[in-house]
Amino acid sequence: MLIGITGGIGTGKSYIVKILNSKGYKVIESDLITRKLLERGQLNYPLVVAAFGEEILDENKEIIRSTLKKLILASEEKRLLLNQLTHPNIMAAIKKEADEYLALEDNKGIVFVELPLLYEENMESYFDEVWLIDCSKEEQLKRVIERDKISRLEAQQIMDRQLPRAEKLKRATVVIPNSIAEENSLVKRVEVILAKLKNKIERDVSDG
Repeated sequence: MLIGITGGIGTGKSYIVKILNSKGYKVIESDLITRKLLERGQLNYPLVVAAFGEEILDENKEIIRSTLKKLILASEEKRLLLNQLTHPNIMAAIKKEADEYLALEDNKGIVFVELPLLYEENMESYFDEVWLIDCSKEEQLKRVIERDKISRLEAQQIMDRQLPRAEKLKRATVVIPNSIAEENSLVKRVEVILAKLKNKIERDVSDG
């Protein structure tokens, strides 16, 4: 089973990943794969350089991710082009890593994939379930401002480029509230969801 973990910026996805890791679950972080595939000699490197030019390279001919990010933030057309070029290889790498884990004798039958822009990039069809990590807009802003040391306006601009919270809530299989007030009960909440998921997998196996 492949489960996507997503949520707006500052909702606390990384904390959920830590909880899952601590319980021995396989979690693939898509950002790490994305960065790896942009390195010189990797699959997405020549595609991106050919499309965006050598001005995105540093003196060592490596892609400057901050420069690339500025380009796609300034142009929807360039953002879509980047996604079109890179997503097939990213998802192929995720699938390969997931399949390798599920082939192990001691696997738990589940692979989680942290994908921050899962809905924005229309990737939910790849997953059996999508877990949405959620908190209020005000808490998002506070977390992003404190973490990234940016202004409220900059944080708001980033959030405005993401799919509205209400739309994500409608589309998610599981919603995990992660407000500051609920942080102490978050581990227990995840444990309950995992127990239900394990029971579902066991029923599916026995029925199959």
